[in-house]
Amino acid sequence: MTKNLPLNRRKVLAGIGLGALAPIVAAADALATNPIRALGVFSLLSDTIDVTVANRPITDTRITGSDRSQIDARNIGFDTIVLREVRTLLPDAVPQARLSLFRATQPLTATEQREIAAGARRGELPAWIGQAIEQQRLTHVLLVTRARDDVKLPSFEGHAIGRGQIDGIGFYVDPSFQYRDIETGVISNGALGAHTLVDLQLMEVRSAEIVRSQRIAEQLLVSDKEHRAEADPWKYLTPAQQVDLLRKMLERNLRRLLPAVLKPAA
Repeated sequence: MTKNLPLNRRKVLAGIGLGALAPIVAAADALATNPIRALGVFSLLSDTIDVTVANRPITDTRITGSDRSQIDARNIGFDTIVLREVRTLLPDAVPQARLSLFRATQPLTATEQREIAAGARRGELPAWIGQAIEQQRLTHVLLVTRARDDVKLPSFEGHAIGRGQIDGIGFYVDPSFQYRDIETGVISNGALGAHTLVDLQLMEVRSAEIVRSQRIAEQLLVSDKEHRAEADPWKYLTPAQQVDLLRKMLERNLRRLLPAVLKPAA
């Protein structure tokens, strides 16, 4: 990975990056003084599905031997979704802003993305983003990266289930957990949870300060609708259904949270 370079408080050095934070942090005075005039959106999500398995591996041969894995799934378009939603929402939020869209030149793991996010909070960005900042004369950078959080799947009975932590966009699988869907009466032999954990971080270039941030943190419990006693939870959804669910989760949360990050200061 390209070495992170610090952002000087007065001048941007050759660097580029993506950042992450959790609850919204608004620096209204900074945005009022330095409004968004040229925004660069850097989406580093890439097209991988993070999978965390409790206790033992599931039957998919791509996910054996460890509790946390990634499936490379081409053409999912997570970064495309991010860039499209920003392009759609920006004219209403900041009508006069000039927009530049970027994605990672190579796939980054969730861990690598979190490291870039941590560097951004210190005013440090990978060199390729810094170069883009200078070339495009950006006033602000929106960094989009995968995040990590505790498993907190909301069950149909109203309490949270799961243990450990999960990464980014993907699924949590616990083959040993059994529960009943109170709406259908179906007993699921194992828990399958979909999750979208993504950090949105808006940096003001001149100060290298994070002026706004939001975390997308949605977790959903998927039940065995067909009541197949022999099925493992990974098979509750087909591969196409898995991808469709994750895409929809990302889309609706971006539409919900992006306006709060991009809106001008009151």
